[in-house]
Amino acid sequence: MVAINVLVTQGEDLGWTSLISLGLAAIAIIGIIVFVRYEIKRKTSPLIDFKLFKNKPYTGATISNFLLNAVAGTLIVANTYVQVGRGFTSFQAGMLSIGYLVAVLAMIRVGEKIMQRVGARNPMIWGTIITLIGVSIMALTFLPDFLYTIVVFVGFILFGLGLGMYATPSTDTAVAAAPDHKVGEASGIYKMASSLGNAFGVAISAAVFYGNKDVRIEERDVKPVNDNDVKVRVSWSGICGTDLHEYEIGPLLVQVDKPHPMTGEQAPLVLGHEFSGVVEEVGKNVTKFKKGDRVVVNPVVTSGKHAPEVDRYYEFYSAGLHTDGSFAEYFVANEDNVVPVPDNLPLDKAALVEPLSVAAQAVKEAEVKEGDSVAVFGAGPIGLFVIVAAKAAGAKDILAFDLSDERLEKAKQVGATEVLNTKDKDAVAFIKERFPEGVDASLEVAGVKPTFDSAINSTKPKGNVVVVAIHARNFEFNPIVLMTSGVKLSSSMGYEHETFKKSIDILLDENVNVEPIMTKKIQLDDLVEEGFHSLSGDLSQAKILVEIGGEK
Repeated sequence: MVAINVLVTQGEDLGWTSLISLGLAAIAIIGIIVFVRYEIKRKTSPLIDFKLFKNKPYTGATISNFLLNAVAGTLIVANTYVQVGRGFTSFQAGMLSIGYLVAVLAMIRVGEKIMQRVGARNPMIWGTIITLIGVSIMALTFLPDFLYTIVVFVGFILFGLGLGMYATPSTDTAVAAAPDHKVGEASGIYKMASSLGNAFGVAISAAVFYGNKDVRIEERDVKPVNDNDVKVRVSWSGICGTDLHEYEIGPLLVQVDKPHPMTGEQAPLVLGHEFSGVVEEVGKNVTKFKKGDRVVVNPVVTSGKHAPEVDRYYEFYSAGLHTDGSFAEYFVANEDNVVPVPDNLPLDKAALVEPLSVAAQAVKEAEVKEGDSVAVFGAGPIGLFVIVAAKAAGAKDILAFDLSDERLEKAKQVGATEVLNTKDKDAVAFIKERFPEGVDASLEVAGVKPTFDSAINSTKPKGNVVVVAIHARNFEFNPIVLMTSGVKLSSSMGYEHETFKKSIDILLDENVNVEPIMTKKIQLDDLVEEGFHSLSGDLSQAKILVEIGGEK
C-alpha cells in the first residue's frame, strides 16, 4: 500500500517508466501476491479471510465501496480548483460544498427506506450512477465562472445524494452476505475498503495538482545563433506577475496541448521575460552589437504586418510564454529586439525596463502631460511603475489607492503625492474633495470591479480611463455610465518598441526612484521558494530579481 501511494503521488515527478516507478509497481504487485497467498494458506486466525470473497454480493459491495470512496478525491480537486483556478475564497468554496454534507446525511435514511421497499441492488446501482454524474459534471471546467459555480454546487449535491443512497444498502449487503460467525470480520474488511479508498482519493488528488506548480531547474540546450541573432548571457531576470500566475494556476498563456502558431513550440518552456545581460555572440549579419555589449531585450515579437501602435494586438508571441525565456543562462534574440544599455545604468536596474515599458505605454495611452492629475488604482508592481511613468510624463498630482499600507508606502516613495487605503475611505469621495470635476486621467491596475467603477466615476469628462490590469473574472457593466460621464475608456496591453527604448531614459532620470520596487534579489535555484512563494504570501514584495550572471 505504501508503494502504491508513493507511485500515485510521485509518479509524475519520478517518470512513470523510470526504474524507481517500475520498482515501486513491482513491489506493490509482488507484495499483494505474497500477502494473498500467505493469508489463503494460513489455517488459524488469518488477518483477512479471503474465503469471504467467494460470496459475490460481498465482493461486489466491498470493491464498489473502495472505488466509490476513492472517487471522493474529486471533491478535494474541485474544492482546490475553484479557489486556485477561479479565485474563490475558502469560505465561498466551503459554501459550494456544503450541499454534499446535507445530501449525504439526508440520503442515508432515504436509502434505507428505498432498500426496504425494492431491495439493496437497485439503490446501490442508482447511487453509483448519481455519484458518477456528479463527478462528471464537475469536470466541465471550460464553462464560465457563473455557470461553473452552479455546476459545482449541483455536482457536490449529486455526489452526496449518490453516496448516501449507496451507503446503507451496500453496508447491509456486505454484512448480510457474511456467515454469522464472520460478521465482525466481514464488517471490518468492508470498513477498511472504505478507508483505503479515501486514502487513495487523497493521493490521486495530490498527483493531479502537482503539474500546476511544476517548475524545474535543469540543463537545456541553447538555441542556435542564426545570421541575424544575438546571443545574450543573462545577468538579471525579474519575476513578473504572469510568471507567478503560470506557476500557480497555469497553464494560462503557455501552450500545452499544441504548438504556438508562430513559434511552433509548447511546454515545457523556460519562463521569464524581464531581463538584462551581456552579449556573448552575434550572427554574421549583426552590425549593431558585439561581444561584451550590455543590453536588454524586448521579449515580444509581432508579425510586423500592422502599424507599430496596434501590431501587438494581432499576431505576437512572447519569450517565456510561447518560446523559451530568460530564467536561463543564455537567451538568443533577433538583433531588432535588442537594445543597448548605457554604462551608467546598472544591469540589475536595467532588468526593470520591460515592466516599466508596460506602465509607460499605459501612461501614454492615458495622454498624461505636464501638470496633469492622475489616479492610480492598485499599487502592486505594475501600479508602482505606472506612478513612476506618470511622474516622468510630468503629472503634478498622482493619487494612489490600494488595500495594503505596505504597498501605499512604496507608492509614496516612488512618486505618489497622496495615497489612500480604500478600507478607510471611498476613493471617489477622496478624489472629488481635491478635484471636484475629477482627475485628468485614471489608470486601473487592480483588476476588480470596484476599482474599475471608481476609475470611471473619479475622472473628469473627456478625461482618460485606461485599463491596465488583467481581469480574471467577469462583472456586470452598464455602458450608459460612459455616456453620462463623458470619460474616454480604453485599455493597454504590452508596449510599442519605441516605448521600450524610451523606458531606459526614464530609469536614467535622476528624479526617478525605482529602488523601493526592487525588494529582493535571489538565485535561480531559489526561484520557487524565495521567488514565487514570497510574491504570493508577502505584500511587501514588489519586484524580485533573479541573479543569473550578475553584473558584468
